[in-house]
Order: sequence, then C-alpha cells, then structure tokens
Amino acid sequence: HPLLTEVEMREAELLFADGAFDRAARMFEAVAANREFAHADQARMRQARCVYELGKLDAAGLLYLRVTEFNGTKLAAAAILAGAKCFYLTEQYSKARSGLERIARLNVPEAAEANQWLARSYLKDKQPNQALTVLDAALLRFRTGPQRAELELARIDTLYELASRKSQTVELYADFAKKYPEHELAGQAQYMAALTALDVDDHATSKRYSDSFLQQFSGHSLTPDVLFIAAESRLLLGEYSDAAREYRRFLQSSARQANGEHANA
Repeated sequence: HPLLTEVEMREAELLFADGAFDRAARMFEAVAANREFAHADQARMRQARCVYELGKLDAAGLLYLRVTEFNGTKLAAAAILAGAKCFYLTEQYSKARSGLERIARLNVPEAAEANQWLARSYLKDKQPNQALTVLDAALLRFRTGPQRAELELARIDTLYELASRKSQTVELYADFAKKYPEHELAGQAQYMAALTALDVDDHATSKRYSDSFLQQFSGHSLTPDVLFIAAESRLLLGEYSDAAREYRRFLQSSARQANGEHANA
C-alpha cells in the first residue's frame, strides 16, 4: 500500500519516543531504503540519531554522513554538522574538522555552530591560535543569532588556553555570566571566573565571584566546586574561620567529595 512506508515512519517515531532506540533504528533503516519515499533522507537522519542514543557515536557519525547520498536533500548541512559532532565526541578532531570546515563557510543556518565546534576542535588539538582565528572571523560574521553566546564563550575559553592572556578571562567570564544570565552556560562562566581568579592568585576576586555564583546559581551542578573555591580563596586571604565554614559547606554539599581530603585537612 502506498501509505505503508508513511505508517512505518510514524511507528518508528513512536518507538523512538518510548526509548526503544534499537528497534526504532532498524525501522528507520528500512524506511530509508525506500528511495521513492519523500522523507527517506529524514528516516536516515533519525536512524543516525537512534544509533547516537545507543552510545555508538562513531557509527552514528557515519550514518549522518550517508544522509548526503540522497539527491536534493535539504538536510545535508544539518547531517554533516551532526556527524562531525559525533566524531568530536569520540576525539577524532581532524575527522570532525573535515565536515565542520565544509559547513562553516556556507551561508546556512548551521554555519555559526559549525564555526564554534571547529574552533573547539582546534582547542582540543592544542592549537588555540588557530581556534582564535576561526572565532574572531565568526564573531564578525555572526553578530546576532542563537549561536552568538556560544561563539563568545568559545573565544573566552580559547584565551584561557593562551598563557599570556589567561588573566584577561577572569573578567570576560564574569561579563558573559552578567550579559547572558539566563543562558545554560552562564553558571559555568561564573564558575570559570572564580576558578581562573584563584589560578592567577587574585584571591579577593575569586572570593567575590564564587560568592556571586552561590547567590545567583543556587542548585547548580557546579555548586560543590564553587564552595571549594570559596573556601580556598578565604584560606589564602587569611580568613580562617570563614574558610572553615565554607569547607564544611563543601563537604556537606558534595556527594563526590573529590577534594574532601584537602577540605578535612
């Protein structure tokens, strides 16, 4: 029946929604094999997503690239970007860049995100100067849009990796958190402001930014780490009773207690 493939596509989506990723992947694969089906490319894309959800990132990356085999598909840029991100997550940074560079230069909605991941792939390969070149150009090109904040944060992360400019990032991280207070990465940026200040021996600033984090981002997953920074900064400022209080708070809040031995001391 001409509607059979459409029904199979919908059934696969229901399986995906139920978390039955293995079964959904097989059904999406069968749908994608029907090249006469108008949404066969979408089925391949969804198959790749199922494989990703199963934790098979390398295989998912290769499946995403197969979306480009469908002539005239409008999903090519999104698929290449998704595949490149899979390779990034499996630490195949050069392989990731081969796709990211293709998309980064195009005039497509995915280009801004591709530039961000391209820069981060250079960071992972210990090439911060190359990452900075990519980001400076991208920030000039993408002055607005949903990826603007991620590009700005990626640039700050890049400066952090440059020893001569690391100290600059204390205020840059704090400014990011202030500029984008509702962004999902605002808490991470505020944490980095406190941590970096501690790293460069600016203990008063580290104390101030860790306290700001604890006021603004209560319940954040980084709270135990920031409590430790708050305690360390007070200890180094000679505020021993306050430091002891923060160490106690850290011990109470941290399930992992990765720094527990130090705190007890």
